[in-house]
Amino acid sequence: QFRKVLLSECIILQIIELSSVRNVLFKKVHAPAVVLMFKHNGENCLNNKISYFALKPNIFFKLFHIIVIQKNDAKYVQQKILYNNDWAWKVTVYGSSWDMETIQMLKSKYPSIDKIIKQNKLLTGAGISDNDGKFDAECYMNKKIINSKSAVDMFYFNVNESKIFNKKHIYRLGKKEIFHPPFCLLRKGPNCSNYRLRAAYADEDIIFREAISAIKGNEDQKKILLCLVGLLNSSLFAYLNLMLGSSIGIEREQVFMDEVYKYPFVYDDKIVEKVEEIQLKMKFFKNTLFYDNIKNDI
Repeated sequence: QFRKVLLSECIILQIIELSSVRNVLFKKVHAPAVVLMFKHNGENCLNNKISYFALKPNIFFKLFHIIVIQKNDAKYVQQKILYNNDWAWKVTVYGSSWDMETIQMLKSKYPSIDKIIKQNKLLTGAGISDNDGKFDAECYMNKKIINSKSAVDMFYFNVNESKIFNKKHIYRLGKKEIFHPPFCLLRKGPNCSNYRLRAAYADEDIIFREAISAIKGNEDQKKILLCLVGLLNSSLFAYLNLMLGSSIGIEREQVFMDEVYKYPFVYDDKIVEKVEEIQLKMKFFKNTLFYDNIKNDI
């Protein structure tokens, strides 16, 4: 709402986006930073073009501690575009007009994951918070609770990375109905080196902590879940994470599911077949000398 009011009632003269270089400019800083210059007008604001400078890390920062605005850092954006497309704020940081057009095309041509979830009546939710609390966790007793970091990775699920849950009371129960397979499991933390998500298909009777989110279906919906796994792990979604994810490259590197569910979805049997093939290989060869042989598949 603040952004809408700012765009409609003020002329924004200049924006200097510092989030990408916050760790270089300031010590021990995680929060995003921006310099905003504007004046209140009240009319004809949306036709104004903003001078937008999105600074990026470069050798001059590291060696000489000086700010250098490179050619690709300078952009001009009409306020109307940001007003009509709130997601365009993030695209402006790392992208260009080409990226704006590409993402607009994807959003208009394909349904969102959220729409597919609603159409197929899939269930979604995060796991439990097993800190001490007041909620009765008897329903989860003696079930396997997986390790959030080692049990789930790209195209990889290992039920052996788990222990038996034995706490009677916990802080947050989560949605009880979500803990029934099959599901697509997604870790909250992406791979920060390439912005890829970490998703896997699982059909084991398990529970998991809140660092993992799930999209749950039934056996008849297995192919949809497998296709979701393929898309979530893809380089396309890594691109969308950088362009649309409000936290990626801006603050703490994490994934917000309500943002991911707005990404486009396309079903393809070839994706399903490839995901089954890769997950089978990952099951047997991850953490072995043969792992390099399946990197090309991933």
